[in-house]
Amino acid sequence: MLYPNTKMLYKYTTAKRIMEILQTGNIYYPTLKKLNDPFDSKILINQNDVSYYKKTKIKKLIKKNLEANFVDADLIEFFLNDQEKAFELSKAIIDSFNEAISVIAGLSEKFGILSFSGDRSNMLLWSHYADSHKGGIICFERSDNNDLGDQRFCFPVNYSSYVPEINDVDIGVADLWKKRFGNKDDIWAYEKEWRLISKKGDELGNLPGKIRAVVCGMKMSSDALDQVNNLAREQGIDLLVSREKENSYKCEINESD
Repeated sequence: MLYPNTKMLYKYTTAKRIMEILQTGNIYYPTLKKLNDPFDSKILINQNDVSYYKKTKIKKLIKKNLEANFVDADLIEFFLNDQEKAFELSKAIIDSFNEAISVIAGLSEKFGILSFSGDRSNMLLWSHYADSHKGGIICFERSDNNDLGDQRFCFPVNYSSYVPEINDVDIGVADLWKKRFGNKDDIWAYEKEWRLISKKGDELGNLPGKIRAVVCGMKMSSDALDQVNNLAREQGIDLLVSREKENSYKCEINESD
C-alpha cells in the first residue's frame, strides 16, 4: 500500500449525514458536477506530432495503447511488425488517442468522487464541510484490505497553480485518471484532500473502509450528539468530541465524557 503512514482518512459532514451513514452502512458518491470547484478535474491536452519522435517513442506509445486497449489489436500487431509503416500511420494512433480521451471524459462524468481529508483538526474544513462545527467527522480506517488502500482508485490530491497536461506519447488510462481527478489549484491545498473514485456516481455505495471513530463538532446539538452516541456505541465505534483549545484558535479532539 502506498503512503503506509496514512492509516486514517477523515470525512467532514453534517450530523444528519453521520446518522444516515451509521444507520444504513452506505455513503453518497457525488459526480464531478456536484463538486464545489468549477475548475475541478480540468486538464489540457497536448497533441504532439507523433512522427517527430524516434522509433522507441513510437514503440512506447504503441505499448501504452495496447495496455489501455486504445487501438485495435490487429493494428497494433501491424505497427509492432513494421515500424516504418507505423510512422506513416501515426495519425491512426493520434485518432485513437483522441477517441480514448473522449470516451474516458464522457465516462468520468458519471464516476463517483468521494472526498476525504488527511487532517481532522482543520478549522476551515470544520466550518466549510461540517456545518460550521454543528456536524462532525467520520474516521475511516485505511488498509490494504479496503478501497481506501487501493492506489488505483484512492489517492491524495496534488496541488499546483498549473493545469495538468496530458499528451499522446506518455499517457495511459491510469495516468489520465489520476491527472484528471488528482489535481487541483493550490488555493485548495489546506484541505489535504484524498479522493476515492467509484465507477458509479450520484448514488449510495458501500462504505470504503471500517469506521473507527466519529468526532462530534463543538456546536453539535445535544439531541444529535445523543443520537450519534447511541448509534456509535451499538456498532462499537469510538465517539470523540471537538472542543476549543485553551488560549488558541484551534480545536482539540478528546474522548466523549
